[in-house]
Amino acid sequence: MSQNRNSNKTHFIFGTADLFSIENSDDIVVLGRVTGKASVGDTVSITNFGEDAAPVFTSEITAIDINHETFETAEDCMAGLRIKNGARYHLKTSTVIYRGNPSADEKYANFASSIMAKINFTGIPTDSLDRYSLSEYAEIIRLECIAMKQKNTIEAVNRYRNLLDEMAPKIKEKLFASDYIYCVYCTATGDPFLSSSVYSKDDGLASQPPLIQLITEAFLPLAMKKYSSDLFEIKRIDNGADKTGIKKFLGDCFFVYGAAGFSMLYEDASVLSFGLIDEADHKKNYPLPVPVCNPEICALTNLIIQMGIPKNKDESIVTGFYFNVLGEKLPEASLLIPVRSELVKNENGTVSFEGDGLPDLPVIKTDEDRFAVPVFTDIIHMLNLYGNDYNAVSGNLASFTEKYDLMINPSESNPEGCYISKEMAEHLNIL
Repeated sequence: MSQNRNSNKTHFIFGTADLFSIENSDDIVVLGRVTGKASVGDTVSITNFGEDAAPVFTSEITAIDINHETFETAEDCMAGLRIKNGARYHLKTSTVIYRGNPSADEKYANFASSIMAKINFTGIPTDSLDRYSLSEYAEIIRLECIAMKQKNTIEAVNRYRNLLDEMAPKIKEKLFASDYIYCVYCTATGDPFLSSSVYSKDDGLASQPPLIQLITEAFLPLAMKKYSSDLFEIKRIDNGADKTGIKKFLGDCFFVYGAAGFSMLYEDASVLSFGLIDEADHKKNYPLPVPVCNPEICALTNLIIQMGIPKNKDESIVTGFYFNVLGEKLPEASLLIPVRSELVKNENGTVSFEGDGLPDLPVIKTDEDRFAVPVFTDIIHMLNLYGNDYNAVSGNLASFTEKYDLMINPSESNPEGCYISKEMAEHLNIL
């Protein structure tokens, strides 16, 4: 394993699983796996890959230890690398050290494997959680979620839940203090993309709570590759000088768009909305001009639109499930109807149109010689499409589905929204 230190230098990459200081020295010894070949005397780059805008430091390997023996090189093996003046470079578990020009995927692989190794060696370092970044929190949660699913024991589930309980306030604090965060949007809806899945439960089907997807600056290059399709857009959410922008954004996602929480970077790293933002405080601090919200219906329509036209039997089953749940929610819902003409409010709280003529609605005529009318779950979606061109009137859909088809939350990118014809309304018992 040894060679002359004047030989040709080779590329390598290394994820820090553990580290310790050296008495009376600024040098730090990092422990982890070398991928490639590292040599004493190598000039190396050092970065805390999981931190947003992490600087890259330069240092030198002054010694290599393998199984308590000293070597000049280490190749594709576990090793300890002594980093010159390492105390100056904020080294920690998950720090990535490399020589050459590794890709973002390679940096991530070593970042992730180092955290996994740390967990396997000594468990989750809960005493130093404050040092971790949002990306590192997400990676720890993801790994614990995978372990929980693999072990499938009560102990593993409890360990995972305890971890989330401990990390949630730290994630909340760092998230709300961030200058910005990124969110994955769906181009078909114009809203934050919702991740959810439908699964068998007892004699029927059930769905997981829908989550939005947040992305940190550190993971933006990887997210751009993952969400490169025309179906997605990654938008930056600025927190603003008063540090309230992210909180307001998440509150709207939870209480208007119907998200039950968020995933950070990966679907397995999820944080539910409970305890993050108080609904009453959010509505008090950020009141809507027309305080009508139907978050469950908004989430269901977005999930349906995201699915698009089913391409196979499984997708048809999922779409049918979402439509059936939507049919259960719609009859009792009061949605917003954009209108310029007069309406009459009935004793039961519903509305009807005066006269027999077509009211001044932004309707479209269908091929079946019927008219489809847009309705909205909330004022935000209505204003996004029509601005102040129409008044917002709330009403029960059963008052006019006999005469009109429905377009729930149409947008510029999807003018028909979630379309419900008369036949579908009859099937869903909305009429």
